[in-house]
Amino acid sequence: MIVMYDVWMLGPLMIPVITVVVLLSVIGGLLYLRYLSPYKHKRDNQVRDLTANTVILTAVIYFFGSVPLNFSAFVNDPVSILSYPSGQNEFFLAVTAAIIYLVFKHSRQKVKVTDTLAGVFYVVLVADLLFAFAVTETGKPLEGGLSGLLPFTEHPVSLYTMGLSLILLIWLHYAGRLSDEPVKLMAMVPLWAAGKWVISLTNQSAAFLTIYLEEHTYLVIAAGAVVASSIYYILRKKQVILWKN
Repeated sequence: MIVMYDVWMLGPLMIPVITVVVLLSVIGGLLYLRYLSPYKHKRDNQVRDLTANTVILTAVIYFFGSVPLNFSAFVNDPVSILSYPSGQNEFFLAVTAAIIYLVFKHSRQKVKVTDTLAGVFYVVLVADLLFAFAVTETGKPLEGGLSGLLPFTEHPVSLYTMGLSLILLIWLHYAGRLSDEPVKLMAMVPLWAAGKWVISLTNQSAAFLTIYLEEHTYLVIAAGAVVASSIYYILRKKQVILWKN
C-alpha cells in the first residue's frame, strides 16, 4: 500500500512517491490511448498528439499556476511561491488554459472536437483507475446495515473509483470513435462528474488524483459539461439545417 506522504531520497532530493504514482498513472492513460483505444490507428496521430499536448499543458499550468495567481508575492519571494502546493484555484486555471488551447488548435486543425475530448477522457479515466489501484484509499466509516453486509469497516473509495472508471471505459470503447456520435460523450462526462461527487460523499474530502477540491466542484463540472454539451448540440443542429437548405 502506498502512503500519501512517503518519499524517496535521491541524493539531496526528496521525491514524493505519490507524485511518481500520478505521473505513471497519466503516462498509463496516454499509452492506453495510443495502443488500446479506438484512436490507436495511424490516421489518429493528430488526435493523440493534441490530447498529449493538452494533458502536458494542463499539468504545467497546474504545478506553476501559483505564479500568475500570486505574481506580486512571486516577485518578492519566488522560492516560497514555487514551493507553494497547488490547489483548486490552480486546477481551474489549468482547465481554463486547456480549453483556450483546444479552441485555438481546433480553429487551425482538421480534428473534430469530440475526438479530442474523447482522447482526454480516456486519459482521465485510465489515470484515475490506475491511481486508485495503486493508492488503496478508504473513506468514512460504514454505518447502518451496510456495515453488516459488506466486508469493510470503511467505504472502499478506491474500489468505487475503479468501478466508475471501468464502467465508463467499457462504455467509451463500445461507443467507438465519437466523431459522429457526440451525444454519447455528452452523457459520459456529466455522469463521471456526478459519480465522482457521489464517491466524494463517502470520503473525507473530494479529490482527483492528488488535487483536493471542494465537495461541490464535481457538481459544477457536471453542470458545465451539460451546458457545454447543449450549446454544442444546438450549434451542430443549426449547421446541419443550414447545410440541408
